[in-house]
Amino acid sequence: MGSPTVVIIGKAGNKFILGAEDDVFAAKLPVTAEAILGKESILGLTGFRYRMVKGAMMSFLKPESLQNYLKEMDELVKRLLLIKTKETDTIKAVTFMKKLTFTIAFNILFGIKDECTREALFEDFNLVFKAIWSLPVNFPGTVYWRGLKARSRIVDRILPILGMKSEELSSRILSPTSDVISSMLALRDQNQQPIGHHTIIDNCIT
Repeated sequence: MGSPTVVIIGKAGNKFILGAEDDVFAAKLPVTAEAILGKESILGLTGFRYRMVKGAMMSFLKPESLQNYLKEMDELVKRLLLIKTKETDTIKAVTFMKKLTFTIAFNILFGIKDECTREALFEDFNLVFKAIWSLPVNFPGTVYWRGLKARSRIVDRILPILGMKSEELSSRILSPTSDVISSMLALRDQNQQPIGHHTIIDNCIT
């Protein structure tokens, strides 16, 4: 959006885009998406760093891995349905499914089980998703501005969780296979250095 653009069509163009090496042709997020999701989002990573982060995330999304969480998922669905049906006789399907998906992801995949934290994150993530493809106008009241503020609050809430999980990994209370965040905290780059909290946060948001 607002950047020089080249349109490539045809068989040769498709082959070039899909087969080019990272140092020749690499994906780049639009300005708004990069600001909201972060520069270290898997959608913008390439090469070794992309493969490393993708491996950590996909290890929990394979069918054989998700089978281990079926019982917990079933209990979460039942609990949320009971809560909703106690409040009202009518359930808004789209809103409920968004909340259910978010709860399962953060409870099971990311290991964030505190309900107050999840509720606050849910509200901010809604603002973030609306801002990803908005016009990059950073002015109070705009969708983009609200999205940036929501991202900042998400970072503030997730940073203490990362610190706590790092300590639990060090003391072996958690293992790298406990959840996605623990897995990414245990990652090491080509220089055997941790990937950094900013990378983990960007990919939690993504």
